[in-house]
Amino acid sequence: MSTPAIENIRALLELIHECFMASKSGGIVAQDGTTSGELGIEHGRMVHAHWGAAEGEDAFWAIIKTPGISTHFVENKKRLAHNIQRPAELILMDASIFLDQMEKEVQRALQGLAPALESKRLVRRTTVVRLEPESSADGGAKCYVLDEGSHAIGRNQVCDIVILDPTVSSHHATVDVCNGAVALRDEASRNGTFVNGAPIQKPVYLTDGDLVMLGGVQLRFYRSQAGQPVLIEQPGVRPALSDTSSIPRA
Repeated sequence: MSTPAIENIRALLELIHECFMASKSGGIVAQDGTTSGELGIEHGRMVHAHWGAAEGEDAFWAIIKTPGISTHFVENKKRLAHNIQRPAELILMDASIFLDQMEKEVQRALQGLAPALESKRLVRRTTVVRLEPESSADGGAKCYVLDEGSHAIGRNQVCDIVILDPTVSSHHATVDVCNGAVALRDEASRNGTFVNGAPIQKPVYLTDGDLVMLGGVQLRFYRSQAGQPVLIEQPGVRPALSDTSSIPRA
């Protein structure tokens, strides 16, 4: 279940994600009838925000939390001064968590569920990616179902995909899914992220059969017969704790 406010936030985050995937430069213009503002985008990254008198990250959150807002992207706008201090990826992750919390509040209000009874994230859109471990460090196989958007991978429990492996960082990498395309980026992880044995320093698009390595955890990327991208954890490749020193470190 959704609301107009949730749909507006979702549309804005998807627009920012689209700019990232296409490495666009320009501005996302926002307005609500009385106030206007803008998010400055350079090569897909959010570097500037203003909304009314607010600047920087405060302006970004003012835009996110303003009901009835409309947004659209304008290419090749004049470059704006960088005024966002924190990495944009962390800000957008916080915004995604905020959106999830709003969705859960609506769901609880409609179903009358106590907060303690709901521990699963809501699936928002059509599922396009699955991670299907055949073995896991925490004692059993799990299936992680993802929809379009950005999804954090790491040991931290706030991540979308939690992998409890000592060679995996708290926030190790992020998978971005957009219109069937799947991009993987490293998040300054301790032991690195590799695709087909090569360390990645910037987002890499995954193709059928690619081997992804997060620390000592290996995953194989496929497209299923239905055309859905699938990540399957490879059994028997997880290193013993005493062997982790041999894992490359960033």
